Amino acid sequence: MVIIVDVSGSVSGLTLKLMKTSVMEMLDTLSDDDYVNVARFNEKADAVVPCFRTLVQANVRNKKIFKEAVMHMQAKGTTDYKSGFTFAFEQLLNVLPQPRMLLRG
Repeated sequence: MVIIVDVSGSVSGLTLKLMKTSVMEMLDTLSDDDYVNVARFNEKADAVVPCFRTLVQANVRNKKIFKEAVMHMQAKGTTDYKSGFTFAFEQLLNVLPQPRMLLRG
């Protein structure tokens, strides 16, 4: 799962607070069998936890790290939805099974 959050200047105050709460609730629904990353976007998109460059296991430790990062998100800048969706699609493409070549001897 990739969660993308609009943190542009138009999303502030109560709206941003509700979005943060929603992300944390989504994280709480995940188990150790799930993999997740959370990204924020305005003019550009990036992972809320810079060292999580790909999907990571949704274990208790990682979810806590995500929640701390989400709480510190601030709204600023303009909105570029394309950057957010591009980030999400790239995350998902990185976990697709790679084609395998079968060799016969």
